[in-house]
Amino acid sequence: IGGNNGTTVTGGILANKHNLSWNNKHGTQYPNYFGSLSQATTTFLGCNQQNQQVYVPLKSLIPMVDPNDLIINGWDINDATMDKAMNRACVFEYGLQEKLIPYLKDMKPMKSIYYPDFIASNQEERANNVYPGDHACEEHLNIIRKDISTFRINNNLDKVIIIWTANTE
Repeated sequence: IGGNNGTTVTGGILANKHNLSWNNKHGTQYPNYFGSLSQATTTFLGCNQQNQQVYVPLKSLIPMVDPNDLIINGWDINDATMDKAMNRACVFEYGLQEKLIPYLKDMKPMKSIYYPDFIASNQEERANNVYPGDHACEEHLNIIRKDISTFRINNNLDKVIIIWTANTE
């Protein structure tokens, strides 16, 4: 969750959820879900009585969770709080980063699993938030399952959705 992709996904959802605005050289900017397959995509439904094509939002046809309702947490090999991770990622404009800090400063990733043969070697020096061990094992599986269960219980959730936001450069 604390890498470029994870902080971008988290920050984008929080910016939309809290309707944050920020200024840049083009003026005041507002969040949106443009580019989101689940939130912005339309699909062809058919033709109406005048033989005109009708398009509807995909999210109106398929039951989907509203991203603004998500409770976000995740794992990372680095223990930086999400505001520090966002700053390190250098993805968002400074004005947006300033607005996101209050929402991210208390978010800290859960300990993760670090397998050097799976994660890019340039990440090794950042790996200060990891469980012992360098290969897949049942113990690691049970730790992750417990993390998920604890998160679900602590947040009184019916379901947990896990989204992979990392990459394996």
